[in-house]
Amino acid sequence: MHKSFLARIVLLTFLFICSFTGFAQRPVQVTASVLPPYSTLLSEYYSGDRAKLTVNLLNLDVNEPFLQCYLKMTIQGQGVTLQSAPYGNYPTIDLMNGSLVTLSLSDLAPYFSPQHLVGTGAGNQNRLPEGFYDFCFEVYEKYTNRLIGDKRCATAYLQLNDPAFLILPEKGKAISYTNPFNLLFQWTPRHLDVLNTEYDFTLVEIWDTTIAPEAAFYTAQPIYKTTTNSPNLFYGPAEPQLLQGKKYAWRVRTKVTTSTNEQEPFKNDGYSEIFWFKLQGECPALQKATVVADPRTNKTTLSWIPDLQHQGSTKLDYRKKGSRQWTSIDAPNHQATLNGLSWNTDYEYQLGSRCVITNDFTYGGLQNFKTLTQDTANCVPSGPPVISNHEPIAMLRSNDTIYVSGFRMRLMQVSGSNGQFSGQGYLAFMVPTTTTEVSVKAAFQNISVNTEKNVFAGKIVSLYDKIEGGIGKLDPITEGGINVGDVKTGGTSID
Repeated sequence: MHKSFLARIVLLTFLFICSFTGFAQRPVQVTASVLPPYSTLLSEYYSGDRAKLTVNLLNLDVNEPFLQCYLKMTIQGQGVTLQSAPYGNYPTIDLMNGSLVTLSLSDLAPYFSPQHLVGTGAGNQNRLPEGFYDFCFEVYEKYTNRLIGDKRCATAYLQLNDPAFLILPEKGKAISYTNPFNLLFQWTPRHLDVLNTEYDFTLVEIWDTTIAPEAAFYTAQPIYKTTTNSPNLFYGPAEPQLLQGKKYAWRVRTKVTTSTNEQEPFKNDGYSEIFWFKLQGECPALQKATVVADPRTNKTTLSWIPDLQHQGSTKLDYRKKGSRQWTSIDAPNHQATLNGLSWNTDYEYQLGSRCVITNDFTYGGLQNFKTLTQDTANCVPSGPPVISNHEPIAMLRSNDTIYVSGFRMRLMQVSGSNGQFSGQGYLAFMVPTTTTEVSVKAAFQNISVNTEKNVFAGKIVSLYDKIEGGIGKLDPITEGGINVGDVKTGGTSID
């Protein structure tokens, strides 16, 4: 029994030693890191001047202060497995106890060479399919092939960068021809952390109008090509002349200037979508509108003068400056009121009108306006604005809007021409201390109106008819006041 007990002690001791030896830490500590941007091109991880994959090795074995070793690499994900060949000729790595060794770029290049990298599932060994991948590394002793550093991995989602997003001129729009001709081409980069990029710009004339412009682009000869590192291009008189009535298409290609790879780290090889436009010469486009903002509600009204060469409705396209999304408004009366705008914000707009001759919508140039600051919300016009423009407007129509001392007036009846007009309309103004807008019927005779639709001379008289509704007591709204609800006949003189 005593011998049996001793045998058990010896057996347990042996098993404990074996277990400790099996789970003992390897002498080399391994850490791997993949740095963004995460390219699908394997060549990006061992070439260039910026490390995207690093391996840190630290010798922790005090009993072996000097080790010579090599790595074994495995890349796995999306049905792809690539790993170091078992008998490759790998460079020797010297590890001193306590000294950290960092490997990257040229240090890792031998492990990516075709003769050293074998595997399955990769249709192109330089470009991997998009998705999650593990980059794993093990360390083996040089002459014994003993595993001295356990496998450690770094995980990353590899993806291609999107090509540029085209902005101006917009797809399918008709653009007014001007002399001298100037046109701004603009696009937005969509790549992340890709340095040293440039853009190849190509412009072609579309001859075959029976097929889609995207298809016709590939059969057309370029009339202008250039390379720029800016996301916009100014096309002016120095560039090849564009012809009125012709259709043109354009695109850009994003590429890396320092890349030595035939494949670029971009979807569609860096090529953007194809945009096209028609250069309209028969009708000059509407260019600029008069902008009037309501200081209480930030409601902004834009109005413009129609042209006899245009027919039917006009359009106003607007957006926040820097946004890609346009909002389009039909404006049959040549004016548009914009609600819900942000305070103290820059906006862009374009005016579009249908040409009588071609029946195409022609858009003018990009214009800007800025909304009021919110601290003006409790302000009302303190006095008549100074109007320096006394050039008479040729014509006014019913439903047009004119501006009287900073207030809007919508015309119901109007007669006259060449700056002198008579008629009736409704003046809009805000009830003091509220955000309520009311309208007062008014009449005018022989007032003077300039080309910006501002009244600069004449008299406007408010009207009151006890039979006509629409005018109520304001006492409950303004909380007091003598005879506030009694509308009196009065006049506003503008000299």
